[in-house]
Amino acid sequence: MRYFIMDIHESLSNPSPKPPLQLSSSVSEEEKADKAWKVCKVVYNSPVSKCFMGMLKSTVVCTGCNTKTSSFDPIWELSLSFPSSARQIGAQVTLNDCLDLLFSKETLSRDNKLTCDVCKSLKSCTKQFTIAQFPTVLVLTLKRFTSTFHKIDKTIEIPFSLNLGKYAMNGESCVRYELFAAVNHIGSLYSGHYTAICKNKHQEWHHMSDLSVSEKTMKERSYQSREPYILFYESVTHS
Repeated sequence: MRYFIMDIHESLSNPSPKPPLQLSSSVSEEEKADKAWKVCKVVYNSPVSKCFMGMLKSTVVCTGCNTKTSSFDPIWELSLSFPSSARQIGAQVTLNDCLDLLFSKETLSRDNKLTCDVCKSLKSCTKQFTIAQFPTVLVLTLKRFTSTFHKIDKTIEIPFSLNLGKYAMNGESCVRYELFAAVNHIGSLYSGHYTAICKNKHQEWHHMSDLSVSEKTMKERSYQSREPYILFYESVTHS
């Protein structure tokens, strides 16, 4: 999905030279994020970027000297892995479980050590993502297809409303999104069929499969299915 969005962006963009980004260690994390976001908006300037682009902050901490390094990168979607508990028979998996996994602190050790600029050697470290800028439309892709050509056909609970505040860089308490569309995949990696559900401006849901369009009743606060593949959420707290 990311490549599709980027293709449309590039066809509509007005490319500009990337301005220099000099971030002093004495500058606060908020100031760094603000400068990085301004650069992103200059470099990725199109109607698509205004809709789909956000920004991730990556924080790496050396376990040897405790030096903290931050970097900021634009995002067009978030790819979500299933937690290891999903392999257990009868285990319940929610979209929030997948989000928690993406934003959890990861330890990089052994073959994944990084070179610390202070220690001048390879060191174990921790790495964690937070969201520095939230997009207007958040695209979430579930990693249902593995590198071993296997599909993870796991039922997942999809909430209609998401609060992503706990993943925010600045610790916002409420960053709400509402589901308005989803792409579903039915079948295997080698043979399958795509369908979609979408909510119109009257808050009515419809199911689409090739030329067939029918009304779909969605009364609960969430729904459970093994079909969701790509989810589209619209911000209701950010513009």
